[in-house]
Amino acid sequence: MNAPFSSGRRFFRTLFFFCLTLILSDLGVRLWLAPHLDLNFKQNYRLPADQELAWLPFYLNQLAQSQQNDLVFIGSSPTYGIRIKDPNQTFPVASLKALQAHNPAFKNWQVYNLSAKGFLVADQYYLLQKSLPSAEAVVIQLNYHTFSPRLLKETRIRHPELPEKLGLDVSESEAALLGLRPSPPIAFNRFFRQGLNQIWSFYRLREILAASWLGNTPEGWAYQQYEKRLGTQATDTDERLPFLDLPPAQQMMALKRFGQNIGFQLSEDNSELQSLRLLLKSLKKAGKPALFVMGPLNVEALDAYEALDWKSYDRSLATLRHEIEQAGYPLLDINRTAPLPADQFFDLTHTLVGEAMGQKIAAALQPLLAVQKP
Repeated sequence: MNAPFSSGRRFFRTLFFFCLTLILSDLGVRLWLAPHLDLNFKQNYRLPADQELAWLPFYLNQLAQSQQNDLVFIGSSPTYGIRIKDPNQTFPVASLKALQAHNPAFKNWQVYNLSAKGFLVADQYYLLQKSLPSAEAVVIQLNYHTFSPRLLKETRIRHPELPEKLGLDVSESEAALLGLRPSPPIAFNRFFRQGLNQIWSFYRLREILAASWLGNTPEGWAYQQYEKRLGTQATDTDERLPFLDLPPAQQMMALKRFGQNIGFQLSEDNSELQSLRLLLKSLKKAGKPALFVMGPLNVEALDAYEALDWKSYDRSLATLRHEIEQAGYPLLDINRTAPLPADQFFDLTHTLVGEAMGQKIAAALQPLLAVQKP
């Protein structure tokens, strides 16, 4: 006779201790773990290495709350500066410093480097949607090799979880293009996750805590395995030496990896090209000034080894330039006019310093920004 009553009492006791455990664990995160996380980004000029996606929502939140004029950079590893040790020497910071040196009115501007290793144009498209309302101007860095059909066979979007992570909808056409799941008419999962983010500290900080404890997020570890399989991971060499000073065997390894994703024909069904068109539509709708920049190439090394078919490069760039300029935006490509010297490169696409590239970006960006000298 007492069995149903005992069972019900056991259920409520279990529920009580379950809720108590959640509350105590959340208090523990707030009182003891969260204070050790540096969530002040004012002097952090890029996302923490190997933890970019974990920290991205917090950077975007600070961008949304900023009272300054914000210059937002969206790109991949060259703009992130994976071989530039000092964040103050990356392209974004160097660009803003050059603007400020030319015009003191830029002193009240702030730069946000929202770039991350491996970003494709599809990733940039969703990140742009989230950051564009808070940005005064945008610089978008593209890579020649990410338009490679071979690379896109592996994945058409580097972070399939990014739209949901940013609280964005995925249309039927975007889902078909990028191999994603379209957003349902009523996104219960998104509302549920947003609610958890607001009230549950452990859920909100879970990726940052994992990165702090383990040195990487599970998603970041998965990307490292992807890079190894695709052969696009950064070369394991002495970071102090420019590329042409490395032993020939190490140079050949980098050239072989780079050569796997060049010399292609840019076709209409290329997912990166179609993602670029979506990105351009978002920019035009927002009416914000924007500059597109091709990632710098180590032209001297590529020419020394005759590793790049420049005719193929020019054909692809002509298509990209047509799309971008037709939408009303400029494209800066220094590789065919004034390439950076070889001693500034760690490999074929990543620089050891950012000042020279930053100055070139600033020179192209300044005419787009209506800032009057004081």
